[in-house]
Amino acid sequence: MNSYKKRAEELLTPSIQARLEAERVAEKNGEVYKKPNDMLQWLTDVVEPQHKTTEALSELQLLTTFASIITTSNAFLNTLYDLAAHQECVQPIREEIEAAISANGGVMDRAALRKMKKADSFFKESMRMKSGLRKYITTSLPFS
Repeated sequence: MNSYKKRAEELLTPSIQARLEAERVAEKNGEVYKKPNDMLQWLTDVVEPQHKTTEALSELQLLTTFASIITTSNAFLNTLYDLAAHQECVQPIREEIEAAISANGGVMDRAALRKMKKADSFFKESMRMKSGLRKYITTSLPFS
């Protein structure tokens, strides 16, 4: 883990230092600092002043990235399990994916993904059915 923390700090230090400096200069000049709208800025905004360091912020960014990878991977894996359990959905989704990619010049990008309504619906339903909240609701309510 230490090698990842070190590498994250190496990669993020220039951005973090530039942002902190720009914020300091804006404050000194009585100007409003125009904050980027990204995770690194959000983390910078919520930490205590003593933690606004390249080391602390790069570690927080790294931890956030690891958490998002795990949850995204689990969601995708659960969707694959659901597809295996509902074979009748595979062919319509496959045809939709092939048509969307073909209509997009053979390129899989956001434009192609926006055309995949069945796949999107299946993925969302899979995530909805696998949420921890569903388990809580269906097992703890007096009328369930």
